[in-house]
Amino acid sequence: MAYVQKNNPFDSCCCGKRKSTMKMKTPMKRKLSAGCKAAAKRKFDVYPSAYANMWASKQQGKGKC
Repeated sequence: MAYVQKNNPFDSCCCGKRKSTMKMKTPMKRKLSAGCKAAAKRKFDVYPSAYANMWASKQQGKGKC
């Protein structure tokens, strides 16, 4: 039977980093920039809508605002 050390911060991570330092840095987690929000408010009649937020996020992904 293998020896298992308790409270090891590296036990469940394959790359040797601690769990607390590993954060998801995906485009889905970013917030919309102020410029993209302003552009969506100018383009759409109702800003806090799914269509306006989708358009703003796509424009931000393209780097246009």
